[in-house]
Amino acid sequence: MQQTEKLEKAQEELKLLASIDPMTKLFNRRYFMDMSKSILDLAKRNKTDTAIIMIDIDKFKNINDTYGHQVGDDVIIELSSKLQDIGRKSDIVSRWGGEEFLILLPNTNTKGSLIIAEKIRKNIEEIVINLQDEKKLQFTVSVGVSQFHNKSNDNIESSINRADEALYKAKASGRNKVCSKLF
Repeated sequence: MQQTEKLEKAQEELKLLASIDPMTKLFNRRYFMDMSKSILDLAKRNKTDTAIIMIDIDKFKNINDTYGHQVGDDVIIELSSKLQDIGRKSDIVSRWGGEEFLILLPNTNTKGSLIIAEKIRKNIEEIVINLQDEKKLQFTVSVGVSQFHNKSNDNIESSINRADEALYKAKASGRNKVCSKLF
């Protein structure tokens, strides 16, 4: 391998490392924002549907306070693994921050995004984390869904804000739910 090829390979590896959250191995916020702009431009041009799902672990502070931060990390890692298993290859699954996750669903209409969100919610409530002394921990998530409107001046930030509002509606109405705010 020539020096130039080695350098190019190293640059690609650095670019990938800069795009991945080290704990979860999901894409990070920066990568999500970069990719979403390109995907939404394509959606506008091709007049295709795109949805956003925001996920937040219910009562995560209680998990950390009760079981410690290592168990909290285990919860985040298990949830991330499940999101990767459920996600389609075209989806951009990312850790948005802390215990929040964001998924961009290209070529997905409202009905499809709500079905996927509910599938995620159900799969996550089935996760079991084994603790010391044969104790087990289960947890739930609240989920907000929004649809990107390719026929208007909609943008990624407003779509994320709508998903966030829907997420808080899910939390306020009892948690472990999927809610949507489409426009």
